[in-house]
Amino acid sequence: MDDTVKPLRIPPQMSVYADRHNIFHLVQSLVSSLVVEQPDDPVSHLVSVLRRSSVDIARVLLLGPPAAGKHTVARKLSAELRAVHVTVDCLLQDQSDLGVQACHYTLKGQELPAALLVRLLQNRLSEVDGFNR
Repeated sequence: MDDTVKPLRIPPQMSVYADRHNIFHLVQSLVSSLVVEQPDDPVSHLVSVLRRSSVDIARVLLLGPPAAGKHTVARKLSAELRAVHVTVDCLLQDQSDLGVQACHYTLKGQELPAALLVRLLQNRLSEVDGFNR
């Protein structure tokens, strides 16, 4: 440390406040959103993220081998959390340009490109009807 620079002292009550109000989680999710989506206008993007998201909304992703019971667990979780159960099948039923593009891959028996699947999922999760009332 440079002796000419006064050390930064953060009062302990600031950390307590940040923990109580989930500030650390909020900042982490905002920075993650910026890095993943890389918007042209970061400030308006952050405002829109803050308007549509909440720390209290559960976000669960289930991964596992075939026949491990992912759909069963997902249905139970969605009922318990009152959340939407999103599957690849329901993403492929989307009639948007992305959904039609994804159907071309499945009709040919090809695997969906990860970027296309991510865009389909982002579109679905950004829909207002994406959560139960």
